[in-house]
Amino acid sequence: MVRGYLARFPARIARLYTAHEERDFDMLVGEARELHHASTTLGCTAVVAVVEAIIEHGEMGRHEPLVPLIKELEDIGTRTGLAWRTTGVLDSFR
Repeated sequence: MVRGYLARFPARIARLYTAHEERDFDMLVGEARELHHASTTLGCTAVVAVVEAIIEHGEMGRHEPLVPLIKELEDIGTRTGLAWRTTGVLDSFR
């Protein structure tokens, strides 16, 4: 599950950007909810916090705050993957 989470993370970010560009708030919120569920399951609290803000802004139809939040989410995802690799977390899931 951990490896799959990391493998799918870039595609999830890409879909969030696409939904934002198309102003498709239903798609954006749906994708964010899926990421929220997966992140909650793995205990990724920093990701969950940003995703909750994305969901809130998406549900309210607020377009402007979304890009900085998606960029923050992308950065957190990268740092999470690096931390998991550096600390050997991924080694325990082979």
